[in-house]
Amino acid sequence: MRLSVLLCFTAISLVSSASIDENAGNPRSDLFEGDMILTPDQQQAVNNGDLGASRGAPIHDKKWPNAILPYEIRSDLKGTPAEGVIQNAMREWESKTCVRFQKRTTQKNYVYFFKGDGCWSYVGMLDRGAQAISLGSGCWHKGTAAHEIGHALGFYHEQSRPDRDNYVTVHWDNIKTDSKHNFNKYSADRINTFGTPYDFGSLMHYGTNYFSVNGRATITPKKSGAKIGQRDYLSDLDVHQMNLRYGCPNHYKVEYGCLWRFQSAGRRCWKRCGIKGSGDWCWVDKKCSSKSSCGSNMDMMVTQCNGSCG
Repeated sequence: MRLSVLLCFTAISLVSSASIDENAGNPRSDLFEGDMILTPDQQQAVNNGDLGASRGAPIHDKKWPNAILPYEIRSDLKGTPAEGVIQNAMREWESKTCVRFQKRTTQKNYVYFFKGDGCWSYVGMLDRGAQAISLGSGCWHKGTAAHEIGHALGFYHEQSRPDRDNYVTVHWDNIKTDSKHNFNKYSADRINTFGTPYDFGSLMHYGTNYFSVNGRATITPKKSGAKIGQRDYLSDLDVHQMNLRYGCPNHYKVEYGCLWRFQSAGRRCWKRCGIKGSGDWCWVDKKCSSKSSCGSNMDMMVTQCNGSCG
């Protein structure tokens, strides 16, 4: 499945989007998981269970070359609050990853934002020219726009992970009959999670009541106190996975959950970690006798986080 420099402080961009459902009101019948359009090749890959990049992005999706996404904002959104929302959403990604957005000049492949019916996007770079991101009037929130941009960059939804049943409960009886497929998960040999923990706080996670037939919860966390479905900012793990996906340099590493913060003390180094609720794992570096050797990652439990290494 996050960037803090705000370009335009419009009233609508400051509204918390923690409970916004980008799938609500989408009239299209061809949307995958509520807000994505798949190419025939991508749909075939999904039908075959053949998924394989971060957050379940299919093997047929492509990354944007050099992590640069050219874009246009169409006339039906220009001069509206949506224009500032889009800029803020792009800066949410830019300030924490090596992904960059450039106004299109002559690039063949690019994204255009327009005022469509609902909120939706294609997944990854299609390599066939222009591809759309729809931002209807109910989608003009920074987190919602950043979510759809996440799809365009290659992300699927967090709850599609193969291990999701260890972390959330899907309440099938509360889901609309024609929407149950939106809650499918994919096998471990088809999805690369980059070894990251399940992220309740992901911008790419469904909310509690998505596709409900009766107003009751359709998906709930098993972890006490965990919340899902926020649409305010990129989680630290969203940032980490996108950086891994696009091969961002090490200086784009972020302090997520319990991330490393190493200081050298002769032949030893020590680490201190903060906990932000993105699961029970802490990522730290090993063999820390020098700065140059702090380059290999390993998983450790939070309880081990404050030890020393050498």
